[in-house]
Amino acid sequence: MSPSLSRLILSVVFLASVGLVLFLTAMFSFEVLHLRDPEAATLMLMTSATYLIMGWLGIWRGAVKWTPWRGTAVVVSVGVSLLVAVLPGALVQIVMDTTAAMFVTACSWALLWLASTAVIWRETKTERIERLKLLGINAVICPNCGYNLTGMTTTTCPECGGQYTLDQLYAQLTKVDTQVDQL
Repeated sequence: MSPSLSRLILSVVFLASVGLVLFLTAMFSFEVLHLRDPEAATLMLMTSATYLIMGWLGIWRGAVKWTPWRGTAVVVSVGVSLLVAVLPGALVQIVMDTTAAMFVTACSWALLWLASTAVIWRETKTERIERLKLLGINAVICPNCGYNLTGMTTTTCPECGGQYTLDQLYAQLTKVDTQVDQL
């Protein structure tokens, strides 16, 4: 099994376990600590959010090429996602209680943060070229989007729709070799 497939399977199991952590924290909050709704909800959300962040980073840390920008962006995305997630929570607060609003805010935050990590951690064109070069693959790359065109029977990129001549693709291949050698 490939490392990527293992991470994907582990991610699915892990995301299901977040619900279990939320449930166990709720039981502990209400039954053992005898907390009221707002305090219990806060404890539940903080515990689940910490578990989600630490687990998600733990699963995917080896698959991401960490740069100073990516590290900063992940930290910033936690706060930005929370600020955006407050809006649906505030709307629920109007018609329901605080606990329901906090639950909606937490779910919205989790979805927004997970989606933002997918965007932040995406491999850049330069990183893709470098990775292929390290693997010994002299790939033909789309000059526009960086899609690997190796093995294609046409000079049209299926990713972005760009149409090129063989001369343009060969020129891009030479340019890529020069860029990677300079890294």
